[in-house]
Amino acid sequence: MKVSERTITAIRNIVNGDEGLSPYRSGPLLVRLFNDHGANDVYGQGFPSRWNYTEDKLRALNGTQALGNLVCHILDPREFMNTKFNVQKACDYLNDRVRYDGYEVVIDGGLAKTHDLKGVSVIFKHPFEGSADEGHIFIDEQIKKAENKIQDGDYDGAITNARSLLEAVLTD
Repeated sequence: MKVSERTITAIRNIVNGDEGLSPYRSGPLLVRLFNDHGANDVYGQGFPSRWNYTEDKLRALNGTQALGNLVCHILDPREFMNTKFNVQKACDYLNDRVRYDGYEVVIDGGLAKTHDLKGVSVIFKHPFEGSADEGHIFIDEQIKKAENKIQDGDYDGAITNARSLLEAVLTD
């Protein structure tokens, strides 16, 4: 998960509990949280401010799966149990920001999960495009049908067209 500096600040607000949307985390609790996600820090004298420490740690995790795992951890509904805070409000606050980076956080099955909104796009093109050969025309038609179905959000239909294309190519 790779996010912008603005999003780092928003995540920091939820991690630290500084936005009034999530439980407050003291310095020792922040160290424990980040140690659970790969750090090896000790809380003690000379410890930086909570916001500075958290932003530095978030920047270090930025661009790794560990950042997504940390976001899921801080928005885990169990972190909000027996508090006055609402996990959905915290999710909404964070989603307003992470969407600009192409992500979304959802509570699914009782757990927080991150989704990549960018998805993956594959461009299909075969070397016989424009050919009058019957087999080549079939390939071109299946590719176009699959692309149209992806555009329309009919992913099952796109998979069916891709399967038909593979079956035709591999069995002939």
